[in-house]
Amino acid sequence: MRLICQSLGLALLGTAMSACEGGRLSDFDGRTETGGPRHESGAFEGPVARAVCGPGSQPETSDVQGRVPLEDVESGRSKAGYWCNLEQVGHQGNGALWQMAWYEDCAYYGLGVVFANGSTTGFVPGSPVVPAGGTAVVDVSDPTNPVQTVTLNTPAMIDPWESLKVNEKRGLLAGSSLSIEGPGYVDIYDIKPGFATDCSTPVLMSSAPVGTVGHEGEWAPDGMTYYSSGFISPNTTAVDVTNPYATKTIAIINDGIHGLSVSEDGTRLYAAEFARGSNEIGDMSPPTEEDDATNGLEIWDVGGIQTRSHAATTTVAPSHVIGSVYWKDGAVAQMTIPVSIDGKPYVIFIDEGGGVAEEGQPQSPGMARIIDVSDEANPVVISKLKNEINMLEHADLREADGGASGFTYQGHYCS
Repeated sequence: MRLICQSLGLALLGTAMSACEGGRLSDFDGRTETGGPRHESGAFEGPVARAVCGPGSQPETSDVQGRVPLEDVESGRSKAGYWCNLEQVGHQGNGALWQMAWYEDCAYYGLGVVFANGSTTGFVPGSPVVPAGGTAVVDVSDPTNPVQTVTLNTPAMIDPWESLKVNEKRGLLAGSSLSIEGPGYVDIYDIKPGFATDCSTPVLMSSAPVGTVGHEGEWAPDGMTYYSSGFISPNTTAVDVTNPYATKTIAIINDGIHGLSVSEDGTRLYAAEFARGSNEIGDMSPPTEEDDATNGLEIWDVGGIQTRSHAATTTVAPSHVIGSVYWKDGAVAQMTIPVSIDGKPYVIFIDEGGGVAEEGQPQSPGMARIIDVSDEANPVVISKLKNEINMLEHADLREADGGASGFTYQGHYCS
């Protein structure tokens, strides 16, 4: 088994045994075998069971699961990394941000952030391209010696933020660019093996302005539609990629969301909705007790877009919300991952931010949760995937380690 991980570069990891030895995903279904409490709603509240680390592991030094103590940061210990039942077999690069995509023996990741005003805020020092950014293409056919083959610098690939996605069925790579004042772009590359090409030599098929897009993105599984969320703009754009040489916008859904995913048949969009009460789209501040909780999962009917019906191909199409579930113990809804466990549909959901503190207690990280979507009209949170450091009783440690900042002990991207 090989894992490709992005963290200030690219690391290739091999597994010696299960990296989640403490319990399978299907164990965390709201029951209490793992020893954690259950919320009054019936959801498992965490923490998840500890992993059993085998030889060669380098787990966290703290006796609290998931903690990186401030002293590890100050001493430099944290820079060595932590791992359990994994060993690094290869490494490439010295700068990466936000997200990575992969296809066959290749990986693709953004080198830096360049916003519309030209700022390089958030850029990782040491990245090989400064300040233009770009998307690195890495050949990992030799896992011990991954090699960057090219940097993509077309409009969307200069800074694809969290939109970089591959459609495996058609062998297409897509990314979208953030635009605040002008149109954003969606770039489509062919990465299939072909005449004198393979996944390490992407071929640009189209680069087209499609509206104010650019924060995140995802393909419909058949590869005919690419969705891009606006995040800062209050729209989600559906792009027709039936002809990848001539992409076009076919629907603009009047709702700005963060991350998204699409059901296998392409008719449902699982949206990470994070607009809350009086807070405007793009507001990253934590919710307060006065805010209406609209941070959570929404299930949209996008069947009309999938089938290209006349009603869905107008310039502006409304979002059709089939079902939803919101919460206040998390904020800045990040992303969704549809999965099937024992033949039953679920969505894995990750929050970037912490939620409202209950009864005067410190803010708790939102982290990840498992949502049962078998009844689309009434999705139900059944499990919350937290480490021990994410529990309320360790709020003092989180604060001491810098827990008041956005990502200290919070979820971001999970693959």
